[in-house]
Amino acid sequence: MNRMKDIIFVIPGEHWEGVNPATNSPSLGVAYLAGMLQKNGFSCAVLDMTVSGISQNDVLEKITQEKPLAVGISVNLFNAKAGITLSRRIKEKYHNNLPVIFGGAFPTSHPEKFLTEGLADCVVIGEGEYTLLEIIRCFKEKSAGGLCEISGLAYREKDRIFYTQRRERIRDLDSLPFPAWGVFPPLSLYRTRSRKSPAAPLLTSRGCPFNCIYCSKDVFKSEFITRSPQNVIEEIDNLVKVFHVRQLDIMDDNFTQNRDRAEAILDLLMQRRYDLAINLQLGVRADSVDEKLLRKMKAAGVYKIAFGVESGDSGVLKNIKKQLDLDVVLKNARLAKKTGMLVYGFFMFGLPGDTCATMQKTIDLAMKMNPHIANFVITIPFPGTSLYDLIKQEGNLLIDTADGLQSGFYSQKVFYELGDTKAEDVLRYYNLAYRSFYGRISKIMDLLFGIRSLSELRWISSTATSVLRPLLVKKAQSFGMSRYR
Repeated sequence: MNRMKDIIFVIPGEHWEGVNPATNSPSLGVAYLAGMLQKNGFSCAVLDMTVSGISQNDVLEKITQEKPLAVGISVNLFNAKAGITLSRRIKEKYHNNLPVIFGGAFPTSHPEKFLTEGLADCVVIGEGEYTLLEIIRCFKEKSAGGLCEISGLAYREKDRIFYTQRRERIRDLDSLPFPAWGVFPPLSLYRTRSRKSPAAPLLTSRGCPFNCIYCSKDVFKSEFITRSPQNVIEEIDNLVKVFHVRQLDIMDDNFTQNRDRAEAILDLLMQRRYDLAINLQLGVRADSVDEKLLRKMKAAGVYKIAFGVESGDSGVLKNIKKQLDLDVVLKNARLAKKTGMLVYGFFMFGLPGDTCATMQKTIDLAMKMNPHIANFVITIPFPGTSLYDLIKQEGNLLIDTADGLQSGFYSQKVFYELGDTKAEDVLRYYNLAYRSFYGRISKIMDLLFGIRSLSELRWISSTATSVLRPLLVKKAQSFGMSRYR
């Protein structure tokens, strides 16, 4: 058989209720996998259904044309069902003769689900670069040892599921090849709040040492492992010179966890004089910055910074194991705005210990902090998190996320009840937060005056249409259990 590709990666796309369609970044995980395979002489293609507009029928046709050794499907909680459907169709069309490999945080936490219901052959558990390389090498060379000798893997053989030894974390991140954006759709097709385009995601570290109960630790665990500043700047050089990138979306869980390293990266960026727009997409801890660091960020091109606040009540923060001084949050948010950066704040409703009083305190804190954008969400208990386990033991799951979801943080759905706070209370304060924060002329003007590019204008417009819908609601939508069908 004349194979044109050794593996085809598929990122399933489907309409999801309650997600922000204005933000859609390319998969760094898949890009790293593709980079590792290419470095070792294997060929691959990426079919990203979220931006390419192709259907599952188109994916099947592409597989027929390319005749790959395997198909890799990367999924998260929100597109898992679409990935399972695609896997089932692949198995039916190719009579179980084409291996299907799943990867991602959700498959890592629930591999058995994909090996049974999804008809997958393998699930990569944890970081996948070396595991997938060994799988594809095994398939190509038909090695005698087979899958059982590959660490970091769950696989199905006939009707049985086997787990191999867990693979150790990758500690030398500088040894990894750069993400292979050349096999992706053009970066310009992806969507983010971009001051300049095209934008590309960048990961300078992996893992987070904190233990917030709502975060999944299945892939990177709690160990914080970094790339060297020189290795990071070499990737940035490649992004600028090869892919003509003009904005970086830094996707670290906490870019400023190691301050000296963060400053070294910023210094190298200033030396390069690339004039890049830099977006700290996933946020930083508010207590990990000060005025000196914020000014250096601004000088290096950072135009947007986000702070994960979650709750305005110290007792709730203690419940979720997030140690954060709210006075420091307010102080550093003011300092960040003073430098001229756009400031975002992330807030959650329905956390353990939340009551009507604590949720009102979260709204009050958001109003006092007054970031340019406040991102309010209804808490989702992700499988594999301490929060999910707590609700299974002590609460009431209204929607069991273990089966995957087709609705997100902004879907007007409450996923669980815990303690005395009821779902209708969570929904009421979630809607109240949006109406209170954005229902001000001063905030609307703030949003408009923060726009510096046509791309940003499109992002604001799309986000306002999909996420800020509560602004158009005069009172909270009526609540009924029919929501949970």
